[in-house]
Amino acid sequence: MLWHELGVGTFTQRAALLQRLEP
Repeated sequence: MLWHELGVGTFTQRAALLQRLEP
């Protein structure tokens, strides 16, 4: 269940970065 957690974390981080750049 590590792969899934890693994938979710990456997706969330990407979304957060995009939102921070363009709120």
